[in-house]
Amino acid sequence: MPPKLATIPSHAVLIDLTAGSEHLLSPDPSPAHGTSESEDIGHQNVPSWSRQQSPCSVLSVASSGRLFAEPQQTLLFLDWDDTMFPCTELFYKRGLPKRSKDWTPPDPELLAALEPWQKAVKEFLGRACAVSDRCVILTNSRKPWVTSCLGQFAPELKSAFEGSDGPIIVYAPEVLKEKMKQESDKNACWECFKPYLNTCCGGLAQFMENEMSLMRERVPQPFFDCTQAKLTAMKREAAEFYSQYPGQTWKNIISLGDMFYEHEAVKTLQATRVPQEPRERLRTKSFVLCPEPSLAALTLQLRVWSLLLPLCARFDGDVDLDLGRSPVPFEDLAAAFNLPQLSRLQLPSFFRSARERRRKSVEEMLDPRVPDSDELTADEHRAAEEFLDELTIILQDAVLIPKFMKAE
Repeated sequence: MPPKLATIPSHAVLIDLTAGSEHLLSPDPSPAHGTSESEDIGHQNVPSWSRQQSPCSVLSVASSGRLFAEPQQTLLFLDWDDTMFPCTELFYKRGLPKRSKDWTPPDPELLAALEPWQKAVKEFLGRACAVSDRCVILTNSRKPWVTSCLGQFAPELKSAFEGSDGPIIVYAPEVLKEKMKQESDKNACWECFKPYLNTCCGGLAQFMENEMSLMRERVPQPFFDCTQAKLTAMKREAAEFYSQYPGQTWKNIISLGDMFYEHEAVKTLQATRVPQEPRERLRTKSFVLCPEPSLAALTLQLRVWSLLLPLCARFDGDVDLDLGRSPVPFEDLAAAFNLPQLSRLQLPSFFRSARERRRKSVEEMLDPRVPDSDELTADEHRAAEEFLDELTIILQDAVLIPKFMKAE
């Protein structure tokens, strides 16, 4: 399991830390330093000095609710298609059947092409489950789509989903269907009482029901609301996760996906949350990733987020970014995380071209006259590795050595 990182303060907290760095670095373990400020008062009441294992931990001293970044308090939602699984690559570009019942054993050439992606998924899932005790693969696909994809294209990854410490798979349509059934059961109770109300109130209940039916008919209803399905599932998962002990507050929710409706779902989750405790402070970090990525672009994206996830989990603030449409995604990340060093990163050319090609129609993607540029050259492989090395160095320098601790 990767080592824990210090809490990453938001801009306001970082200013406070810089101004009071001498006090924070004081080695005096006296009670005057006070006890830990936690959003779960009474759950853990340990003097703050006793948990400062290294200079890195001073970042969390002045942060509100330092428990928020712990895996036990971090809830992670991950989309499946085109966020973790190369759906566009396989079913649109390569033309494989979209229905699992039509699949045939994949050819060795395809399996060889998928090997780097499988390694990236395994690394990413390991990091995701290290930063969160509840890593949820949340999809709007129908059950058992995720396990079918794994069995067909990545059987080696199935073991990562079988352990108790691995990710869980949640199918949002099933959760929405269950909720609608519960509402239907409530309506059944109404049907039981309606005759009595009609008898006592001269048909008032029937009149009200007719009016409500007319109102519903006038409002167009979608066949399936993707945002509502994800929101319903997110609410259920969050309610279960943040009920591990009495008085637990909602703290830290992260969402990664390639569609805007999951981004809207997590923001709505935050906006509609009614805190059960006045001390509650919910941080949400929502990222829209590159839609319709090529296999090479998805592989690099997974490796990048394996590095960014710990930073994201420990950032003490909200993040709301559409990286899929941004021409300068790392400048946006630099501004969001208060890490200007990230802005100097330039994505490899093959990733930038993949982002530009996403605007093509399906016909253009399948046109044999369009050259296939997804087979990376040796130079492109080297550029990707150099990019990841530079990102690693930036994160290690920025996270483990706060700027107020650096030598001038």
